[in-house]
Amino acid sequence: MKRIIVLLSAAFILALLFAGCGHLSGNDPLGVTGGGSNGYGSLGGSTGGGFEGGYDNRLLGGWQSETFGGDYYIIRFFSSGDFELQYYSDGVPGSSYEGSFHTYDGHLVLAYGDESDDYEYTISGSTAYLSYDGATIIWHRI
Repeated sequence: MKRIIVLLSAAFILALLFAGCGHLSGNDPLGVTGGGSNGYGSLGGSTGGGFEGGYDNRLLGGWQSETFGGDYYIIRFFSSGDFELQYYSDGVPGSSYEGSFHTYDGHLVLAYGDESDDYEYTISGSTAYLSYDGATIIWHRI
């Protein structure tokens, strides 16, 4: 139904089966870490993407999904409120998506084109857990 949900769901299913910073669109790679004195551990502090309520600063920067059969995703959250999602197969870039994001009450909303996806999320140290429709995908900070 929605491209990102399908991609992330496929990543989760493949992970179950096989498991035992660039400069694009005017985003400054130096800004992906959030910078400033607040660092990753603070909440809010920005109106990111023009959405009411802003975003959770702990998301800022790069995250890689757990590897499954050589395939993985990298998502980067920028302090501008934008995100980039890139699929890799054996290290070779594949499809990618760009859009904006915001958070509210433990939910992460990714908006791209005319679509948006709403995930429940938690962050523990350098690991993020995104859940949708009963499936959870584990991401590690890069």
